[in-house]
Amino acid sequence: MLFNSFEFLLFLPATVVLYYLLPWRVRWILLLFASYLFYASWDPKYLLLIMVTTATTWYAGGRMAAIKDKEKRKPWLLGSLLVNLGLLIYFKYTNFAFESLEQITQLIGMDYHAPELKLLLPVGISFYTFQSLSYSIDIYYGRTRHEKHFGLYALFVAYFPQLVMGPIERSNNLLPQLKREQFVEYDRMVQGLCKIGQGFFKKLVVADRLKLYVDEVHFLGDSGVSGPLAVDGVAALISAFFFAIQMYCDFSGYSDIAIGTSRLMGVELMENFKKPFLARNISDFWVRWHISLTTWFMDYVFVPMGGYTPSLFRTSVNLLIVAMVTGIWHGASWTFVIAFGFMGVLMVSRVLYIMIVEKWLKANNLDSKLPSIPGWVQILSLFVTFALSTTYIRASSIQSAHILLGKIFQPGDWILTVQNIVLKNGQFEFGLCLFSIFLLFLSYLVPFNLKLGRYSLAYLMGIFLVIYLFGYDGSTDFFYFQF
Repeated sequence: MLFNSFEFLLFLPATVVLYYLLPWRVRWILLLFASYLFYASWDPKYLLLIMVTTATTWYAGGRMAAIKDKEKRKPWLLGSLLVNLGLLIYFKYTNFAFESLEQITQLIGMDYHAPELKLLLPVGISFYTFQSLSYSIDIYYGRTRHEKHFGLYALFVAYFPQLVMGPIERSNNLLPQLKREQFVEYDRMVQGLCKIGQGFFKKLVVADRLKLYVDEVHFLGDSGVSGPLAVDGVAALISAFFFAIQMYCDFSGYSDIAIGTSRLMGVELMENFKKPFLARNISDFWVRWHISLTTWFMDYVFVPMGGYTPSLFRTSVNLLIVAMVTGIWHGASWTFVIAFGFMGVLMVSRVLYIMIVEKWLKANNLDSKLPSIPGWVQILSLFVTFALSTTYIRASSIQSAHILLGKIFQPGDWILTVQNIVLKNGQFEFGLCLFSIFLLFLSYLVPFNLKLGRYSLAYLMGIFLVIYLFGYDGSTDFFYFQF
């Protein structure tokens, strides 16, 4: 059941109305049933996996909570990690491991053919696995209390607004809200609908429009020739810019819809994006992008490895490991490892600059003598760098990414013609792509914490009018569903 589906437009109002009609002490039952129904709409077999994750992390959490000695809790933590990461690795990375092994053996001259396993990646498994594991880890370190009510904990894991694409919530934030009695509040309901409208605007007006162009560059091309071979450098560069924006609007749009949907029931989810394309450096970018995941890796991977240390080498290794693990979390492909590995290199470069170059400049009183780089230059250069790196994320293979990047960086491939820029979608559709980006830019001017008061309904009607006039009317999946 997609957020942008007719079924969800029936499912959501029915769930919200029943939620407020029922006594608050039994509302969790409705939400748990609705969450399992929402998840089962893709494949009922998926429910077995999420129930295994729920049961194992809850039971392990209970056992750890009963043990005061942290060392004696460790077997239960390791068991929880083993079962749940084992499921994630099996369904998401088994074929990737076999394919990689086949490629390696072929490089050294061995004749090995990997078995073809027909494994269907369960929707949202990367998200709910990390959410439930954070609970186990927090109990191990004594950062949270064990939830004795199994039904409420099951709801925490399966809560439908953020189940399949986040935000990845922590138990300390979500569980207390699920226990609290909620009342119908006009302002909160309108704000929730406005947030949902913002999400649909990003998805239908921007992301789905840009997807038409990006898909053609990567796959269709002319006369049966694959896209990367058929386009020129200008089209490849525009595609890189468009895909970076498409990916952002697709994912942040889903997060907005999830946050708005949850707000209708009085539950506040964490913000997952804070206008990342206004970042001026790579560190600031990752503070603004997919916040629930980046903070998860910071808290449960980067800091336990040592985090930022006096040793530049150790800090650099920690950053690169986290970057590449983040890449492999996103997708079982070497293209993701390369894309996020490159971003890790940028992070390391910034740390080295701060700890070596800036320190030397200050020691020699040269820092004030250097000209400052205008903010818009920093923002634009970071966006271009990020967009080029995402070529690997969208490309079907490393070879396709190299072809597109090669065309961008070879002046001979810059054949500036309208036909090559707009491709077969036509000038009108290309113009709509540019217009949708302009509307996104205007939305960036709206403050984060939108409090419109008496203008809320007018703002909401304006959003849906824009969606009606300029939204793409085809039904498309959310890009992050594959993760």
